[in-house]
Amino acid sequence: MEKVPQLMEIEITKISPSPRNPRKTFSETDLAELAQNIRNQGLLQPITVRPIGKAYEIVCGERRYRAVKKNAEQDKAKKPTIACIVKELSDEEAFEAMITENLQRKDVDPIEEAFAFGELVKAGKSEEDIAARFGKTKRFVQERCKLNTLITPLKELTTSGSIPIAGAIKLAKLKEDLQEKYSEEIKSRYEAPSDVDISIRDIDLWITREFMDLENADFLEYDEDDETQPPTEEWNKSFEKCASCCMNTGNSGCLFYSMKGEHRCTDRQCFENKTVAYWFSKIEQYGDRLTKDGKKIQVGNVVIVDGGDESYGYANVKVVRKRLLQLIREKGYMIASPAVFDGKCKYYGDDERIPKLLKQEKIVECITLGTTWCLDVETCYYYVKGQKDADPDEDPVAREARELAEKYDKILNKMNSDANDELRKWCSEKQYSERKGKLSDKEDLFFWSFIVLSAGHDIIRESGATEFSDQEKIIGYVKNNLTEENMVRWQRAFMNKIMYDKSTYNKLAQRAMRECFRIAYPKPFEELVKKHADKFEKRTEKIKLRLEEIGYNVKGKRITGES
Repeated sequence: MEKVPQLMEIEITKISPSPRNPRKTFSETDLAELAQNIRNQGLLQPITVRPIGKAYEIVCGERRYRAVKKNAEQDKAKKPTIACIVKELSDEEAFEAMITENLQRKDVDPIEEAFAFGELVKAGKSEEDIAARFGKTKRFVQERCKLNTLITPLKELTTSGSIPIAGAIKLAKLKEDLQEKYSEEIKSRYEAPSDVDISIRDIDLWITREFMDLENADFLEYDEDDETQPPTEEWNKSFEKCASCCMNTGNSGCLFYSMKGEHRCTDRQCFENKTVAYWFSKIEQYGDRLTKDGKKIQVGNVVIVDGGDESYGYANVKVVRKRLLQLIREKGYMIASPAVFDGKCKYYGDDERIPKLLKQEKIVECITLGTTWCLDVETCYYYVKGQKDADPDEDPVAREARELAEKYDKILNKMNSDANDELRKWCSEKQYSERKGKLSDKEDLFFWSFIVLSAGHDIIRESGATEFSDQEKIIGYVKNNLTEENMVRWQRAFMNKIMYDKSTYNKLAQRAMRECFRIAYPKPFEELVKKHADKFEKRTEKIKLRLEEIGYNVKGKRITGES
């Protein structure tokens, strides 16, 4: 006969956490706050334990147990006890109860969630059963389980938020040796784990270079039939198009499951050749303005600057950069060191001060070649030696304020980028195009904005759109299926594709994605915004406090009595 659970007050010294509890991380700040609430209001919900010999093991409520124990350590005069519901449970029943409690939390750690799902799979539960039980999709469960294949350093960075979840899932698909390689490169880039701050784009770029992803290759605009970016005649003579190449995994039966349906190059030499040729072609577009080796640096000409650091950046990116530098030298162009200038100008080409500084012959236009997550080929300006004037208004405090404000903006941009990356993932995960009912006013506005963006050369000149399409088969299909229901479905499907394809760089797509998903999925959207806002506030708190101390706001402007 099954024993009825009992409510008992049990001494804390007789209770211990379960080593099988999936939850391993407990915020000290949150524990201190919970402990204070318990001191003020008492323990509102008992913990659940099971008897193990003469002692007890926690099944549910380890966080409450830790908070009560923290209070007991401060008040040693009292004999610490905690209200418990005592249940007779087998090992399997207890473990399932632990997992259920942890997975129903709002703030569940993704790595702990992955462990819990993985343990349920090991216990014989199917992914479909797990998804149904916890209100998730099968794909969500599969991706979480995949996180269990991450090596420990990458798991730790995911738990701390240094690596976004979507990026962690991509890294988890790599073999262990590649994960180790990525982890080592991360260690070489940052002084401490707490400094690590990686976006999905950073990870995508690394994987692109490591696996030679053709759809994200630098040279893609030359390799495909794009009327706005025609390849050079020399390019067409030198290289076969990837679309028809047998070394493209998308053109043949691929032995590697992870590459099926994807377009990856399997000829690293050719991939590097195309990358080097592409960037050299871009550099040569400056023509006679490029400074030749042995010539004097003159204002009005363009100087190639070696802005790389051999101790910094990914190995395969360094190889491409080295080959590009070698080709530049072979063609007789100067490669200058940053040391020949008086520092890099902080203004860029669209800044109104640039023409003035050029006219005064204080700066020189340059092309810098650097290495970070990818090959950086950047157009910028350097000060001519002896021409960099100190800003008389920028005292040390003002300089510190400007630098802090720049750091604040960087974190803000990172937060927006991370949020956009998560929303972009919704385009593939959520069935936005299948929503019933007509488009809202906001959706309709953005839909027709996208239409203008894709309407052809005449509208391109008026609106700044960048691409168009004219396929007869699609037109015929639309004519034959033009019902009101299909129109709504096509509108949303079209918007969904645009938002997914362009939201990494197009501000219209980013804004549309936020507004449309705010309407379609209000509660998840609100939770996503809060999560990123809380993270942003936490990361910028010290910056804002220091700015206030020195009398500046987050824009780097001095705070006056009127502001």
